[in-house]
Amino acid sequence: MKPHPGLLVALGVALMAAAVGWLGLRDGADHDGAKQAGAVRLDTTGGISLLAGGGSEGPPIAGAAGTIDAADIETRLFTDGSLRGAELDGSWGRWVDGRLQPDFALRQRFDQLLTSVGEVTTDELRAFIASRAERDTTREQAQAVLALWDAYLALQQVRFADTIDLSRPADWPRVLQAHQLARREHLGPAWADAFYGEEEQHFRELIAERSQAAPARAPAATPDALNPSAELPASVLHQLRVATYGREAAERLREEDLAQVAWQTRLDNARDTLHRLRQAPELSELQRDQAVEQWLAQNFSESERLRVRALLNLP
Repeated sequence: MKPHPGLLVALGVALMAAAVGWLGLRDGADHDGAKQAGAVRLDTTGGISLLAGGGSEGPPIAGAAGTIDAADIETRLFTDGSLRGAELDGSWGRWVDGRLQPDFALRQRFDQLLTSVGEVTTDELRAFIASRAERDTTREQAQAVLALWDAYLALQQVRFADTIDLSRPADWPRVLQAHQLARREHLGPAWADAFYGEEEQHFRELIAERSQAAPARAPAATPDALNPSAELPASVLHQLRVATYGREAAERLREEDLAQVAWQTRLDNARDTLHRLRQAPELSELQRDQAVEQWLAQNFSESERLRVRALLNLP
């Protein structure tokens, strides 16, 4: 049985200053937004409902006031930061009869924003969500989105006793169950299924597949989700990262891996070429230096040349 294709893209976001998804956000910030957002309630049986007293002239949305400038945060992230040029993933959710319905698209948006933790704080993210959601929808809908954000963020802060260890597949069912319980406790069954149901099913399939396969030799060390290993297939590494950090962060790490491979190839080529130029018998020492500088200028930008000189110990 081949792994479900969705498992390679969406088995579990963000890592930055903290890990999100299966391991939870670990920035230790204190969020009491669920208490602050008193105009809404999280209905664990399904959607999020507005309570009496709401309305366009209702109380200010928690997290939107104070000294945090939501416009500045948007500029820092989408103009100058890691999300520059990007559009918001997912959506602010869908509404039926005044209720925000369980929808994976909202988790996509939350996960994308959580990748920016480290560039901004979770308090600043909350202010941005409050401002942007109200701008894109209504005050009541923004309040409902914030209530779910608070619950989702609280879930990311859960400390689990065990985490996914690819060398110990026998522990996976127990780890999965612990995460499922936490998800349903914080989000309720309906929202937990909407946010995590598909990837949980894929992971159960992976567990079943591993349980039927012959035992494989365990790696000499626990796989490192951040650093690729020659002993760890790329698809398995990606699964580990999604399970550890969330899909958005895993995709960014895969892009970083590809960029690093491309850079290492260029660096290896530079090392070989410069060695050849410095050993060229037909050139004088001055000509060799000039040839090296010319080649570097033709193949690397100014900032890249600084890195190359440092990595290759060039003068």
